[in-house]
Amino acid sequence: MSDSPVAVEQHGPELLHHFADAEQQRNAASLGMWIFLGTEIMFFGGMFCAYLIYRLAYYNEFAVASRTLSLPIGTINTAVLICSSLTVALSVRAAQLGKQKLIVVLLVLTLLFGLAFLGIKGYEWREKFVEHHVPGSSFSFDEPMPGHPEAKIDPRHAQIFFSLYFAMTGMHALHMIIGVGIFGVLIFMAWRGRFTPEYHTPVEIGGLYWHFVDIDRKLTMSEHILPSKLYWAIWAILICLTVGTALVATVDLGWLNPVAALLIATGKATIVVLFFMHVKYTSERLTVMVIVSALFWLLILLTLSLADYSTRPIG
Repeated sequence: MSDSPVAVEQHGPELLHHFADAEQQRNAASLGMWIFLGTEIMFFGGMFCAYLIYRLAYYNEFAVASRTLSLPIGTINTAVLICSSLTVALSVRAAQLGKQKLIVVLLVLTLLFGLAFLGIKGYEWREKFVEHHVPGSSFSFDEPMPGHPEAKIDPRHAQIFFSLYFAMTGMHALHMIIGVGIFGVLIFMAWRGRFTPEYHTPVEIGGLYWHFVDIDRKLTMSEHILPSKLYWAIWAILICLTVGTALVATVDLGWLNPVAALLIATGKATIVVLFFMHVKYTSERLTVMVIVSALFWLLILLTLSLADYSTRPIG
């Protein structure tokens, strides 16, 4: 029997035993997250579909009920989410560069932004409780029909709007709470020095989830390290577009209102996917797929919105 040494593959402490190497483990983790996000898109897509169907059926009630929501609060909360997306993207960059203290700081800031979002959303919900706009036995909605002040909105139909509002924003808040928990764990791991330029998969996967809640390589984020100035520039563009959305909502542009709002929303989502999620630096085909998909859904939403707008004007 030979006494010659047998070569044994060395595995790092972060590599689980059932993976051949770190690359395979990273790809598996990312694939699992993308599958999960796919189910989430279908789930929220169903809720948006329900909203669209009821909006077509009860247009006046939904139009009047939607006007009771606070535009400033919604704008501020959107800005908070955009800021959290920036800190997430910068935390991934810090992990790629091995800046341990900076990772912790950026992850803590992300968590604080998440808590701020939940606090603002709670304040918004409190207003609905005070106004008795929460579906149930105490629900009350006494608003006139657009163009016909002598007629009142059917409160049963308005209650459907608020049921969907609380269901959709509630599910979003639940996902944010889960995200806060995830980032709490990531902060602890970063504080213990678990992340290195060679191993920071949890930060990337957590960031992928966070960017979705706010909405790489084959299916993972690219290892391309972007300059921090680019992230700040993207953040500034997203903030400007958010302000633009709020301004569009305050000006009567006729049929251009939904067009402008959808164009801005589609642009913001595409920018986040391409830059904050590194798709642009991952695959040219994937980049084209993202842009084509965005234009496809934009066309569908524009068609539905303009058809609805042209046939059901608000007086």
